[in-house]
Amino acid sequence: MRQLRFSALSVLLCVAITCALVLTAFPVNNRAVAATTWYVDDSGGADFTTIQAAVDAATSGDTIMVAAGTYTEAVSTSKTLTFKGARFGVDARDRTGAESIWVVPSPDTPSALHATPTTGSISVDGFKFVGGPNCVDLERTTAVFNNNI
Repeated sequence: MRQLRFSALSVLLCVAITCALVLTAFPVNNRAVAATTWYVDDSGGADFTTIQAAVDAATSGDTIMVAAGTYTEAVSTSKTLTFKGARFGVDARDRTGAESIWVVPSPDTPSALHATPTTGSISVDGFKFVGGPNCVDLERTTAVFNNNI
């Protein structure tokens, strides 16, 4: 009987140690990951010089701040992102000053900003779009556009 009790205790101790090792090897992190703000400036001095490079580095929930300048590029995203131009938060009807100008690269390019069908949502604020009737292409995407020209 004593040997049986010792064996059961040994097995229980081994199970407890194994569980403790497994739990410490795979910690559970329930904290939310903070969103990142990425900075774009076509003249340098920021995280990126192109909007697409910032989109590529970003994860869903991030913000991309675009400095005043001209960005001739076709940007495509499948991520939930916030784009803020140099004039974000400023009423587009009355504003003056330097702009973040987003230009469709060529007549063969369908849009300056393309949000794929898997994009959750995007927010675009404070840009001037130039270059054609379809500067922005949203495929079944929830979008918020404020203060854009």
